[in-house]
Amino acid sequence: MTHTETPTSSAEAPPFPQARTCPYAPPEGVLRLAEQGPLNRVRLYDGREVWLVSGYSQARTLLSVGVLHAFVGPQLELISGVAGGSG
Repeated sequence: MTHTETPTSSAEAPPFPQARTCPYAPPEGVLRLAEQGPLNRVRLYDGREVWLVSGYSQARTLLSVGVLHAFVGPQLELISGVAGGSG
């Protein structure tokens, strides 16, 4: 990235994931975060704070330099508490 982003401070970290009104569109809260900037702190269901990267070029850059990694693999139990699963 060539300029400094001003991410959401941890005191303001909204919950994530958020309820959807349409299965084909992002939640309104996520759209508002994306309008604030491509990098924002969000709070997971278990209280952990993580970065939400919503900018395409920022995501490509972060993934290509190895700073972040794609969340893949058999780790679905991490979100089962939100989805109403038995995990």
